[in-house]
Parts: sequence; structure tokens; C-alpha cells
Amino acid sequence: MPRTALGLLIAERRRRMHLTQAELAQAIGVERATLASIESGKTRQPPAETINRIARVLGNVTVAELARGMGLEIEADQLALQRQDAETIRLLRAALERLTGRSLDHEAPASRTASAARTTRSQ
Repeated sequence: MPRTALGLLIAERRRRMHLTQAELAQAIGVERATLASIESGKTRQPPAETINRIARVLGNVTVAELARGMGLEIEADQLALQRQDAETIRLLRAALERLTGRSLDHEAPASRTASAARTTRSQ
């Protein structure tokens, strides 16, 4: 089976870091045979979590680059934006919780509306 752009990219970046397949496989939590299958092109679209772990461990390649290697140009860009949005939302929620001193996850929508009304009336 011909090697895929994904497999070539992972192998090249792994070698740059002077890692063996066994070392990278252990670091990302898969069998060496699984990584060999990805690099050889036998596995064309590994699970997203595997791709995330490869990008995180190698550090010299992004999830978007790996996704492009699987022919997922648009999806890779969308994935990157979704992660940025999710992280931004998480940070904003944490900041609001610190400022208000209460958890936003446990407050019911009706309570939030009533709370907002009380705040508006008191101003």
C-alpha cells in the first residue's frame, strides 16, 4: 500500500525528534504496530484522539497539519477554530466564576434571569 501524506509527515517529524516508532507509540498510548500502520498508509484515518496525541507529543506538528495529511483541509481548520473557541469559552467562564464567586454550571436559566433582573433593579 502506498504511504499517505499523513504517514510520511508523522514519520519525518518523528525522525526529526530522534524517536523510534516504539518510543512514539508508547508516548501516545498505542501499540508500535498501530503507529507503523499509520505511517505505512495501511491506516488512512486514525482516530482523532490518536492524531491529537501525536501532535501533542511531537510538538513540531499541528493537528491541522496532520488532518491535512489525511486530506481534511476544511475540517482541520474548523477543528482548530472549535478548539480555540472552546478554550476561550472555558477561560471566560472561569473568570466569571471567580468574579461572581459562584459556579455558572449549577445555576438554572430561570435563576440567571431573576438574578439579572435583581442586578438591573438595584442599579
